[in-house]
Amino acid sequence: MSSSEWVGGHRRSSSVKEYVETGFTEVYVSQIGEEQDAFFDFYAKEVLPRVR
Repeated sequence: MSSSEWVGGHRRSSSVKEYVETGFTEVYVSQIGEEQDAFFDFYAKEVLPRVR
């Protein structure tokens, strides 16, 4: 994992966490473009664990 991916994961988890902390029970994310599988693999490994 590159350092830019880690920073991106941390930044994204902070953004999602803001919604969760204010009471949202569902937060939807999407990827526009190619590499859908890579996007959701990254979220599953790097973003969601920081939010839970």
